[in-house]
Amino acid sequence: GTYSSLIWGESAYANYQTDSNTVGLWHLDEILGSGAYLMDSSGRGNNGTPTTASYTSSGKISGGRAFTATNNYVNVGSSSTFGGLTSFTLEAWIYPTTVSGEHRIFDRGSSGSPNTILLYQSGANLSLLVNNADSVTASNVLSANQWYHVVAVYVGNTSKELYVNGVKMGSGTATQASPTAGSIATWIGCVSWTTCSSY
Repeated sequence: GTYSSLIWGESAYANYQTDSNTVGLWHLDEILGSGAYLMDSSGRGNNGTPTTASYTSSGKISGGRAFTATNNYVNVGSSSTFGGLTSFTLEAWIYPTTVSGEHRIFDRGSSGSPNTILLYQSGANLSLLVNNADSVTASNVLSANQWYHVVAVYVGNTSKELYVNGVKMGSGTATQASPTAGSIATWIGCVSWTTCSSY
C-alpha cells in the first residue's frame, strides 16, 4: 500500500493547514535522504526515519511511500506529545493493493505498551484501537487498488468515529479518557516488533 501523507492532531478536524493542535504532519514525499529525513511539517520536530518504505512518485497528491513488505515502516520517534490527548484526529491517504491480512497505518506502541493508538486495515475493514482496550470498526469499506481518505476522531469518554472519503462509516461511545501518556514509540506502517501482512 501507499500512504501519501498523514496528519495527527488534537483538534476535532485536522486538514492540510497546521495549527497549534497539530502534533504531526508527514507528507512522506521526500525522495532521498538519510536518518530522520521525512519531515514533520507540524513544526514539532517529529521527523521520520524510513526502514525499507521506499519512495514512489505515485502518491495521491505528489510522491509518497510504498509499504510493500511486513517490516516496511517509518519511525517518527517517541514524543510525549502523541499521548495524553483528551481528543484527537488522525487522518491519512491510503491505497491498499489487497484487502486481506492486517496492515497498520499509524501505530503508537511497543511490545510493552501495545496499541495505545492504532489505526489499521484488516481485510476490507478500517479500525481504530485505543489503549489496547477500546475499538471502533468500519466494516467492508475498502477495496483493492483505490485511494481512500481515512479519518479517525476520538473524544475521550465521549465518542469515537471513523470516516472514509468524508462519510462516517463507524462510531460508538469512547471508553478511554485519553491515550496512555508518556514517551512511547510511534510508527507509520508495519513495525518490526509485531506481525503484519505485506501489501
